[in-house]
Amino acid sequence: MPKEILTAEASKFQPPPPMVTPVEKRSSNKLCDFHNDKGDSTDECMQLKKQIEELVRAEKLSHLIKEIKQGRHQSKTGKKETAVKDKPTTIYMIRSWQRTVKQKVVQSFEQAKEIMFPPLAASNRKEGPLVIEAEMGRHMIHRMYIDGGSSMEILYEHCFNRLRPKIKSQMIPAATSLTGFSGETIWSLGQLRLLVIIGDFTHSTKAWMNFMVVKSLSPYNGIIGRPGLKAIQAVPFTVHKILKFPVRGGIVTICSTILIPTECTSVITSPVIPREEKTHPANFKIALHPDFPDQEVVIGGTLFDKGRTELCSVLRKNLDVFAWQPSDMTGVPWSVAEHRLNIREGYSSVRQKKRGQAPKRTKAIQVEVQNLVEAGIMREVYYHDWLSNPVMVKKHDGSWRMCVDFTDMNKTCPQDCYPLPEIDWKLESLYGYPFKCFLDAYKGYHQIQLAKADKEKTAFHTGQGVYCYTKMPFGLKNAGATYQRLMDKTFEGQIGRNIEGLELNYSPMEKLVMSLVFVAKRLRRYFQAHPITVVTDQPIKQVLSRPDVAGWLQKWSIMLGEYNVTYRPRTSVKGQILADFLIEMPGVASPQGAEFIYALRFQFTASNNEAEYEALVAGLRIAVRMGVKNTSKG
Repeated sequence: MPKEILTAEASKFQPPPPMVTPVEKRSSNKLCDFHNDKGDSTDECMQLKKQIEELVRAEKLSHLIKEIKQGRHQSKTGKKETAVKDKPTTIYMIRSWQRTVKQKVVQSFEQAKEIMFPPLAASNRKEGPLVIEAEMGRHMIHRMYIDGGSSMEILYEHCFNRLRPKIKSQMIPAATSLTGFSGETIWSLGQLRLLVIIGDFTHSTKAWMNFMVVKSLSPYNGIIGRPGLKAIQAVPFTVHKILKFPVRGGIVTICSTILIPTECTSVITSPVIPREEKTHPANFKIALHPDFPDQEVVIGGTLFDKGRTELCSVLRKNLDVFAWQPSDMTGVPWSVAEHRLNIREGYSSVRQKKRGQAPKRTKAIQVEVQNLVEAGIMREVYYHDWLSNPVMVKKHDGSWRMCVDFTDMNKTCPQDCYPLPEIDWKLESLYGYPFKCFLDAYKGYHQIQLAKADKEKTAFHTGQGVYCYTKMPFGLKNAGATYQRLMDKTFEGQIGRNIEGLELNYSPMEKLVMSLVFVAKRLRRYFQAHPITVVTDQPIKQVLSRPDVAGWLQKWSIMLGEYNVTYRPRTSVKGQILADFLIEMPGVASPQGAEFIYALRFQFTASNNEAEYEALVAGLRIAVRMGVKNTSKG
């Protein structure tokens, strides 16, 4: 468990970065010992798991081991003892293990025709796994686990990455799923065929083995399973940590390296989980392209093994269809779609002053600009009339999306009234279909060409200079209409069958702004044709205009920037209505029917009841000055 590892080896961990989860969304019932803050449990902390993985790769936690414990309680009565023994076992704990001296692999040779092992004695038993060294692809690889229960050979990604490029280039795609002893399933990154040599230069055996490259955390570099043992005709004996195999003239014996890894060996009794409480199959993440192992595709967990294998096979055969990096995007031809700004005549250009950015955002801007320049989506500009500032929007996966504040330029552009889809109609059109398809375009805006005359008008500040877009960026006034026009052409036969998923768990302010965005979409034509005044008692304008606003609020602020929206505070609405009512209504009437009209205007804020009392007091004062003796309610 990560918590136990942190407790045992606290001095080896670096100070963690701040939690990325907003304070209002953190759980007050969970405490992270690594961050020393509430919001998440220690065992679920991703930053802690990441540092543990780095320490394991650096072999700084190889002395940790799980201890075997019997959690069965021997009760005095036979009934209780029988009930406890019927319970299954499960993982219990991890504790620090005493350090042992790492010994080299000991090899011996004897002239014999049969493989035999020494007698089993309690004093000769050795704990731990059977781990050897092997030459694979002309690399001497240590910590190879001999596992007679594995149906294939495994090579872990951290070991694969250290191989020579010539060897790594021999890996071929493989749509094969691997299932562990507890039922978990992972997908291999590919298959690599290597010549494995076990033994020294005097006596050795060799065979070709097919290794499945797997992305998983492990204290070993690889696993040699049943097919590999069969290929070299080897017989393992884990009690003595011995591996024997025949060679010409005799039998070779290899004693295992003393290595105490972090492995699951501790048990304790626990109740059986009812079948109805078992969770649904989880989705699988698969790396299709060997050159881009970090880009994974999610496969539904409800598919059968045959369906997953066939789907992965089809995807791997069509890797050229997908854009794996920005430079792979060919873009949309000029004849199909092109975005124009159409700035009205008579408007002067605006150069925004450069705004400061936090170090993380500055680094993200630098990386994004470099990637987009290499992809031909941006270029450096030296002479410019318009100049804006970049705005970083944090996406749900923690990465950054770079936008530009085109608010000043959007005010000078006419509105493109191309009809956008209504969410209610889209939901209604899905009725009756058994499947729904969710599509997310890869940098869809950046595949649309920007008019040549308008490219330098999109110039913006960076720490390395001034750059402009050559493709359509986010934040332009009519970018949504241009993109929707392209989508209508592309998916002409699929309109009404695709929809994007909605985000949940918004903060109160996000819900308020989202409601305004929703109204702006529903009443788009009114928002485009008229100035809109939002009367509210919430600080929407202050929140949206803050320079450090991020996330959905920043995105919606850019969307609302397309319209002429002003915000007015709502003060004493009820009191003002009553005052306006009193202005139009008669104040005092005589018994003969003569009316004395008067008007009141309060120079202060007042609630409904306060306004009524003030009107009553003012009426009585007027009656006193007029010499009225008797009053009655009209």
